[in-house]
Amino acid sequence: MAGSELQSASAPSPLRLADDGELLVAGRHRATMQEVEDMFVLNAPYEADRRRIWSAFEVYESEVRRLLPGARLWLDGGFVTLKQWGAPKDVDVCIVATREEMAAVGAAAIRPLLTQTTSEGERIQPMSGLVDGFLTYSKPDPNAQTAYWAHQWSRVRDWQGNEDPARRKGYVEVMTA
Repeated sequence: MAGSELQSASAPSPLRLADDGELLVAGRHRATMQEVEDMFVLNAPYEADRRRIWSAFEVYESEVRRLLPGARLWLDGGFVTLKQWGAPKDVDVCIVATREEMAAVGAAAIRPLLTQTTSEGERIQPMSGLVDGFLTYSKPDPNAQTAYWAHQWSRVRDWQGNEDPARRKGYVEVMTA
């Protein structure tokens, strides 16, 4: 992974769109819940679809905050874009917490917040499919544990799902505390 990607993973910036007006500038962008709602619900295409996803995410975020008050939530997917060619189907969320925080709560409490895959390969997403939930640990080495997600969530895909390796986009970090 390029050094700039690791650097951007450790130094969040405010929400800022790239020149295309649809994607965030590459890197991690720290934002409040209100800032995310303003940009990606109230001032975004497909507001009705986004409002439904946002309502589910607000409940999800509240539950994460109750269980893991020190966690961060990294948001990605079509929800954190202003793409004109299609409404988002869900919001991709990665809970970033320490192993100690997770151990104190227990896996059984967190499992309903995470996307599951059945033995038949069917995906079961939290919040009636409106959240695609994942988990990563922020310690012992934050860069090693979160670099995967920083890389994955910087990838750009077109309307057919094809990756454009020449482009990178940003993702959002929301603090739960």
